[in-house]
Amino acid sequence: MAIQQQGIGVSTADLARIDAHPRVQWMFFQEPELQYEVTVDQPDPHFAKLLQQAIGGQEGEMRVAMQYLFQAWALPVEYEEYRTLLMETAAEEFGHIELLATAVTKNLRGSSTEMDDDARETAAAAASITGQNPRQFLSAGQSAIRSTATASRSPAATSPRRATPPATSTRT
Repeated sequence: MAIQQQGIGVSTADLARIDAHPRVQWMFFQEPELQYEVTVDQPDPHFAKLLQQAIGGQEGEMRVAMQYLFQAWALPVEYEEYRTLLMETAAEEFGHIELLATAVTKNLRGSSTEMDDDARETAAAAASITGQNPRQFLSAGQSAIRSTATASRSPAATSPRRATPPATSTRT
C-alpha cells in the first residue's frame, strides 16, 4: 500500500523504500511534526473542555476514527480499494485527534484558577468549580484525555438492559 500524501515531508525515495519491501504493510505513517501549528494566545480551560468533547464525545474524532477502522476491517478482500480508503481516512482522523489534544493541553497549561480557599485544596475540586474537566487534572496532568465520559453513571445506565418478560394474560 503506497502512501500518496503530498506535502507532508515524505520523500519519493522514502516512499519507494517502504513500498519495495515485500513483507511490510503499514497501517499508519506518523510524521513527527503537527500538520498545522497550534497556537494559543491565552490559556482557556473552558475552551479546553469544549475541545475535549470534539476528541472523545459522542460524535468526536475517536469514535469516528474507530468507526472507519472497523468498517475497513469488515470488508472482504475483493474490496481492497475501499478498505484502503477507509484506513487512510481513519489515519487522517488520528491526525485530527493529535491537533485537538495539543490544543487542549495548550489551553490548560498555565491557566489561572480563580476560586475560594476551600476549592484550592484539590485541583479536581477547583476544576469542577471553574467548569473544567476534573479528569484532566486527576488522570492526565493538565493534558487531553481519551474520553469525555466523566460523569458518574447510575447502575441502570451502565448495566446491560434486561428484556422485560411479556405480560401474561389473566383471562379465564
